[in-house]
Amino acid sequence: MVIDEAGMVGSRQLERVLSEAKRQGTKVVLVGDAEQLQPIEAGAAFRAIAERVGYQALTAIRRQRESWQRDASRHFARGEPARALDRYRAHGAIEFAATRSDAKQRLIQDWTRHLAAEPDGSRLILAHTRADVRDLNYRARQILQERGGLGNDVAVAVSREVMQSDGTVAIERSERILARGDRVMVLKNNRELAVKNGSLATVIEVTTSAIAVRLDGKENREVEFRLADYSALDYGYAATIHKAQGATVERISACTRWRSSRRKPDGGPFQASRARTPRS
Repeated sequence: MVIDEAGMVGSRQLERVLSEAKRQGTKVVLVGDAEQLQPIEAGAAFRAIAERVGYQALTAIRRQRESWQRDASRHFARGEPARALDRYRAHGAIEFAATRSDAKQRLIQDWTRHLAAEPDGSRLILAHTRADVRDLNYRARQILQERGGLGNDVAVAVSREVMQSDGTVAIERSERILARGDRVMVLKNNRELAVKNGSLATVIEVTTSAIAVRLDGKENREVEFRLADYSALDYGYAATIHKAQGATVERISACTRWRSSRRKPDGGPFQASRARTPRS
């Protein structure tokens, strides 16, 4: 069994998996980065295991196209955030904002510029809170709609899994207005549809009961399903850094909080490594 992004798995979750694997005689391989996103649940089991058992490091970087981006990722991996950020600053890929409101406005401006320059390109805005993500999704969608990039609006029922404080998972149901041309994000793995949590797609057709989307990626595959069978969707213009784990797009516009007490930006290594042409 291979567990990818193992650094995001909490101690209790990993203990349950490893205990069952031991009973079944199954070998478990953990893959991840203890310096990137931390578990939502308590504990840093992956870090503890790596420190006690040891690990093999994967050093080849395949996502970033430019050599300076790869250099920056290596600096982040070695715990050298200042040197990594210097690389981004030298190439005009980082800006500073005094307030959150100003930062979000700059993110939308950058997203809009990329939309105008590359209408068919993939882009994503990253933020830390779900409230900021909702706001950014609304703003980006409004711009796309004003430019004639969307079809007729349709109200659909969607759902998402929400982790509770006691470790249980609840289903949160809500409504989204979707149209042909909308960008959406898949929120749950589904083997039958062959879709993965965090995947991005473009809406091809939508009704109140069904939707057809074209998934990003080399396959450019179309998937159609009834919303009564699968409804784990949300807008795909902006996302939290946790939800975007594993995603790769042409351009990232990310809002990074700098905490002087930690001497590094929250989520910086992760955000910088999601895009082929990032901008923070």
